[in-house]
Parts: sequence; C-alpha cells; structure tokens
Amino acid sequence: MARTKVSFGTVPATRFKHSRIVLVAALAALAYLFSQETFGWTEIPAMATFLPCETDVVYRGPAGIPALRTRADLGPLMQARGFTHGAEVGVQSGSHAKQILQAWTSCERFHLVDLWGHQENYKDVANFHQSKQDELFQATQNLLQPWREIVTFHRMLSTQAARQIPDQSLDFVYVDARHDYCGVTEDIRAYYPKLRPGGILAGHDFLSVAEQKVVDSSQDWSVCMDGTVNAGAVKGAVEQFALEEGLTFSVVYAERQNGAYRSWLLQKPTRMECVGQMGGYGSDLVRK
Repeated sequence: MARTKVSFGTVPATRFKHSRIVLVAALAALAYLFSQETFGWTEIPAMATFLPCETDVVYRGPAGIPALRTRADLGPLMQARGFTHGAEVGVQSGSHAKQILQAWTSCERFHLVDLWGHQENYKDVANFHQSKQDELFQATQNLLQPWREIVTFHRMLSTQAARQIPDQSLDFVYVDARHDYCGVTEDIRAYYPKLRPGGILAGHDFLSVAEQKVVDSSQDWSVCMDGTVNAGAVKGAVEQFALEEGLTFSVVYAERQNGAYRSWLLQKPTRMECVGQMGGYGSDLVRK
C-alpha cells in the first residue's frame, strides 16, 4: 500500500479523508507519549493505532509476494499459501486453468468465467466467430474433466458472473478476459470485492495499446465495448486501480520469447481494526 511518513508513524495515505482525523490521531499520540512514567526516547506506534473506532477500518500493507518468473508459478504459490478458492476470468481453451489446478491441489472450488461468445468492438485474436467459441467451450470442459468436482463454469459476461460469487469468498482471481481499458477496469472492480483479505488478484497481458501494437499490429485493445477509445489497455487499468486503492503490484518476467504478455499481481491488504476509543490505548502498543 502507498504510505506517507509522518512523525508519529506510518499512515496509509489513501485512508484519511479529512484532516480532522489526522489531527485527532496526532493528539492521541502525544497524549500517549506524555502518559509514560519515564521520559526519554520512546517508540511511538503507527498513527493508525490511535484512530478512534468511529473512523473507517485501517488497512495494513500487503504481505510480501515472492518474485515470480512466469504465471506458471501461480499454482505453486496458491498451494504454498494454503488457498482453497479461486476464479479465472477469461478461460478460452482452459490451458491456463489446467496449469493452475495441476499445481494447486488444495483447491476446493475454482470458478471458470468466460462468455465463450463473439463480441463486437473487440479486435483481439481470441475473439473467434461463434462456432469456434462453442468448440472451445466443449474442449475446455473435456480438458478439465479431472477437476469436474471442483470447477464451476459461468458461461456469461464476467460482470454477470461476479454477481453469483459472494464477496470475500475467494483467495485468488486471475483476470484475462477483454483487454481494453474499460473491460479490465470493470473486471478488476467486479472481482476485487470477491477476494478475502490477503487474497491475490492477478492478470495477463500487462501492456498499453502502444506496446501491444509493437508486438502484434493485428490487434487493437483501444476500443471499449461501448465504442469509446482508451489507450491504457491492461497496463493503464491496473496502474489506475493500484493508484486509486493505494496498492502496490508486481509484474512477472515475460513468458514468451518476444518479451511481451507479462502477468501482473497484487495482494488485497489484511484488515486491522482500530484498537479502542481515545484514551483507551491497546495492550499491543510498544512502550519503552
């Protein structure tokens, strides 16, 4: 999470909407300091510790995510963390879902979300005609037959499928559906609430429109479903979401020889409830 350094600790920069809250927290920190039995150097806890409970929940920054070389490392990462529920948004042939599930043996439920249908205003090599989409859907079902007890197919728009999945029910979501800025933004916004705190949101093709056209000029990810144009594509959508939410994200090494089509990932912060009312300092505070 993006953070701002202040004299009373580390504060999540995006969580303070009013200067009044910061002032109250600062006064509480001073009160704590002068309440000590002895004077001298004392470690002041983070200002978030002093927030009154009427304020919004404060979030810690995400725990470290180990560096991944390719998206093939995602399955082992989910397994190592003991995750059990996930989703892939944009499945196509099911090859990546299979790669994940082969390594993620602790998975108990995996949602597969894809329209498997031709779409207007989408110039992408994966936007096949409808008969080919029907073939891909059947092939995906056959490919993932070994996991038939844990996979759930959602053949519909990704935003529609999101309404069928409860909030904070997933540990992992991989976004690889439409690659235009609007589509990626909608998917991130729709599925981020589905993650539990500490869950991982990731996706494919971390490129802007300009970068993508260098790789393959036959595609154009600038046009949104409604016909509007935005040059940000996947890269712009991820960067904007991270900026708005005060999150950090990482990008894996390229997995293809041409050096493009990288995956990105971030972790939903864990919750930290405020410790008590003003004057009721929690037992977890650091004292000299």
